[in-house]
Amino acid sequence: MSRSPEELWKGLSRRRLTIDGTDFALTVSEHDALTVYVPLAREIAARAERVDRRLLVGIAGPPGAGKTVTAVILAALLEEMGERPLVVPLDGFHYPNRYLDAHQGIGHDGKMHRLRELKGWHTTFDSRRALRTFSRLRDGECLGLPVYSRTLHDPVEDALPVGPENRILLIEGNYLYLDADPWRRIRELFNLRIFVTAPVEVLCRQVMERHVRGGRGEHVARRKVDEVDRPNMEAVLPTRVHADVIIGGVRGDLVICITATRSVFTVTSPLVDKRSGDRVY
Repeated sequence: MSRSPEELWKGLSRRRLTIDGTDFALTVSEHDALTVYVPLAREIAARAERVDRRLLVGIAGPPGAGKTVTAVILAALLEEMGERPLVVPLDGFHYPNRYLDAHQGIGHDGKMHRLRELKGWHTTFDSRRALRTFSRLRDGECLGLPVYSRTLHDPVEDALPVGPENRILLIEGNYLYLDADPWRRIRELFNLRIFVTAPVEVLCRQVMERHVRGGRGEHVARRKVDEVDRPNMEAVLPTRVHADVIIGGVRGDLVICITATRSVFTVTSPLVDKRSGDRVY
């Protein structure tokens, strides 16, 4: 028997959710749960019933927008529905530091830099490996995936096993919808594309807090925000045009906007259409 939105919210509220591999507890308001997360989780579950392979959900957005938060909450709700989803962070596909130290690439300013100086920019990800891996996962393969350690500041191989019971994968990362190849081909793998955003001042504050939780000093964290994260925000925000759904606002007062035609959504919910999305940043 399917559970009502209110029952799903109650189940979610009893869970202790954490992010970034830390003890940082995540709280979810009733408004955000019933307006945004429960309808989306029900939509994802409904789509999983209609496909004969794994369902891949993309969750993109600028640094600090709450992509990981969104993925963790959706995964918890899907578990409440009896699913066994997995959150797959794109950060695991960073090139290792030894590679970044030995190679150069084009930075935000159009000049060549040592890749380690650009860490977090799309050129510091092994995007071709990500494309191959996500394609294999969509086709049902069971693989061990890399996970980025925010204490080691390096990816750890085979840290996230994907089994046959994991028929829904929530893949989250900044650059999933970029127009350049191979990102464009990665974008086409997703059955549903979600974009999470917020006002720039909120983005900067939240990414700063994340860097500090990961062990960086305040001065180092602030410099990384200014030199890396802000330019990343500018690169990622325009990719929202490729999303089916945009989540915007601030936690506790989130709004949601369907950018695709309403007919592609099967779950009755308080989702708003594109014309009503003026509060979405």
